[in-house]
Amino acid sequence: MRNFSTAFDGNEKAIVYNCYFLRALFFDFSRLFEKCHRNIAPIALFSCEALSNELSVFSMVFPFGEVLQFRFSLWSCASNTMEVIQTHIPHQWIYNAEPFINPYNGKISYDYSGEVRKMKKEEFAELVRSLGRSKGSRFYCSPLDELLNNVYIDQWVPTYMSNYGKRWVTYCDLLRETFDQWKYSHFEIYDEDGNEVNEDLNLQLDEIFEDFLENTSHEPFVREIEKTIA
Repeated sequence: MRNFSTAFDGNEKAIVYNCYFLRALFFDFSRLFEKCHRNIAPIALFSCEALSNELSVFSMVFPFGEVLQFRFSLWSCASNTMEVIQTHIPHQWIYNAEPFINPYNGKISYDYSGEVRKMKKEEFAELVRSLGRSKGSRFYCSPLDELLNNVYIDQWVPTYMSNYGKRWVTYCDLLRETFDQWKYSHFEIYDEDGNEVNEDLNLQLDEIFEDFLENTSHEPFVREIEKTIA
């Protein structure tokens, strides 16, 4: 597996790097096909910010016509993060103790799942200022990781835990869900019985995802979230 996770600041460097990547992927595909003579599915996973809008095709065209069109499956961490932001209104989690009658003893108990509400501009600004500085920051690998784990949407999943029945869904949850869907649809990680058959590949793919969270600047995503807050 090639690692093309290096990020570039300038557009000119990004264009050069994109051309190199497309050719390199085609060369790898050609060599594997020549060696194995089997069907090969070319797949690219980008953790590089500059490549988020790259086309997934390498072509060769002459005046008399197109002689090559090499396509591959593409998943970009940055572009999928932007899609999560653009399609889900940001919410803030609010602490709330909701009373309910315990069905086992008939006494009043409390659910501490809290609730969410649409995030205001000043609330989001305070969250951004606290990235990397709050007491909870030590639980995250980067400001981007902290940001995506503290912006919620108006959806929850059941936890089946006492006094904490709901877990509100975050931007990071959505990003991870789309990544896992892409990963499991393109790679044979588990067999039909649910047994892991390719642990090393699974770990390598997860490391690329974690590399994106750890080493990518949070600032472009902050600006994008600000656009969605009324």
